[in-house]
Amino acid sequence: IQHLISLHQLSLSDKIVNCLSELGLTNPSISTRPVMFFNHPNLAKKKVYYKVDAHQDWRSMQGSLNSVVIWIPLMDINKELGALKIVPKSHLKGLVTSKIDHGFGMVEADSDDFIDVEVKIGDVLIFSSFLIHESGNNVSNEPRWSCHFRYNDLNEKSFIERGYPHAYLYRPVEDLLTKNFPSLSQISKIFKI
Repeated sequence: IQHLISLHQLSLSDKIVNCLSELGLTNPSISTRPVMFFNHPNLAKKKVYYKVDAHQDWRSMQGSLNSVVIWIPLMDINKELGALKIVPKSHLKGLVTSKIDHGFGMVEADSDDFIDVEVKIGDVLIFSSFLIHESGNNVSNEPRWSCHFRYNDLNEKSFIERGYPHAYLYRPVEDLLTKNFPSLSQISKIFKI
């Protein structure tokens, strides 16, 4: 799902790019490929696959200081479905990440500081990558569907000075995923040789 052209088109839509510009990202760039989540405890082998405790996204991004996350619900998400929990104004504290766990910059946070952000399909949450947030508990029978986009600003001074660091690694696996594939006869059928 994360490789659908339509998902990538959404992350680059005029509405989103214009919104980034209005928020002060004068030269927005993609931080990492779009992420599609479908979260439910019954679908996950590990807790982190359905619920991420308090974290900041900047620690995994390490991009511009004005980097943002766009979080789009693909269904109405209330507390029962695990609404996102945020600590208002926590982005003003800067980087408070204590460790990386499964790619997330984990932080210590008081549960009393969080508020639930219930959203409807069509809503869009935009927040600083320094905002402390966590997944709510999905106690429903349905998975929670959402997609997330992350953006940096190529004109942000510290990003320029640090040489535009990119913290995500993409590389192919070295082994063939399907042994003895493709055969010459399979290639011949495709190219009508």
